[in-house]
Amino acid sequence: GGEKLLLRLDAPLVRVPKVDIQFTAVIHGNLPLFKPLAPAIRSLSGDKFLQSIHFGVRQFPGNTALRNAPKLSASAVYREHSGVDLCVDAVRLMVPMHDAALCLLRHPILHQCRRDLILVAPQLTARHIWNWERTKRALFLFLFGAMKKYAIANLTAPTIAAILDGNDPKLAGSMALLAILLYSLQQYADFSGGIDMVLGVAQLYGIEMMPNFRQPYFSTSLGDFWRRWHISLGAWMRDYLFYPFALTKPMQRFGKWATSHWGKHFGRVLPAAVANLLVFAVVGIWHGPQAHYLAWGLYNGLVIALADLLEPAFKKLNTALHIPTESRGWHVFRIVRTFIIVNIGWYFDRNEFVQGCIYLHNTFTDFNLSALAANAPGAFAAVSGPAWGLVIISTLLVFA
Repeated sequence: GGEKLLLRLDAPLVRVPKVDIQFTAVIHGNLPLFKPLAPAIRSLSGDKFLQSIHFGVRQFPGNTALRNAPKLSASAVYREHSGVDLCVDAVRLMVPMHDAALCLLRHPILHQCRRDLILVAPQLTARHIWNWERTKRALFLFLFGAMKKYAIANLTAPTIAAILDGNDPKLAGSMALLAILLYSLQQYADFSGGIDMVLGVAQLYGIEMMPNFRQPYFSTSLGDFWRRWHISLGAWMRDYLFYPFALTKPMQRFGKWATSHWGKHFGRVLPAAVANLLVFAVVGIWHGPQAHYLAWGLYNGLVIALADLLEPAFKKLNTALHIPTESRGWHVFRIVRTFIIVNIGWYFDRNEFVQGCIYLHNTFTDFNLSALAANAPGAFAAVSGPAWGLVIISTLLVFA
């Protein structure tokens, strides 16, 4: 029940999942109260954020229908979000609406088709012949993703929770760092593993999709990290927020003003830095409306903005210190430096803002290595011993 079936003569049967009617009314501005908010809701349609909006709307006096409505469907939120930009891309790229409609109907599975509309749409209408080699690759990719998700992410989560969820302000910095390093692994395994499973399923049907992760922990800068991590989100923010904002007339005037006062470099970089701060503030809010997500987003935006602004100074410093910037050692140093910067951000992504500040402060001022030896075994006991063997082997297979 609740599903419609669409039958085309030259394509297999397609299931069109049910959409949350109450939320659809809000998204499209059909309720007069929400018409002014519809554009903002469309652009900020992160699952957790919209869950909070939906909860707040249900509490408004007189909104009996919405208050009694079922809980907002997260999948409906994502379909609305993807559908809006997919249609925009179809118009921009002049893709036949017939092909765009097919992408729109099937994008609960092909969630990245808005990024490759020109490439994916022909694959949806093409005739596919079963191929054993492609099937082997698809099954391997699916199982590899399942290993990441279940043998790494799921098995490390209890230990991370055992360390951080106590909200102990006296938690030793060494224990906080251990939990954050595990969280770094868990985040990557959980997210990229799920994506690998989706890519594997798509390949079983003969659909090739773009990867969403490209070894992000081997990045040489934070900007490089975000070009490798959750690529589809970064591309969406770039296409629909960064460029539209950075290329506005006020920002162009700001760039000319900065050029005349501080030189060509600042005139070029400052507007992009401001746009980056906006983008990462939205990325933070996209994860949730809590202060710690906003702080995490602004931290990333600020680091990238400062790196771009100070690039000439860094180059002069490298030259003055005679640093061989093309050497393998310097490359390894940049990878380690970026990994540290990313993990500082994870303190705020995983914990509430105040708690994240306390844990980060303890990491630098009260490391207490002896506490690691005393308390780590109890935290690791949250998962059975043989399971940690599986985690270690799986991690080696992923990063080796």
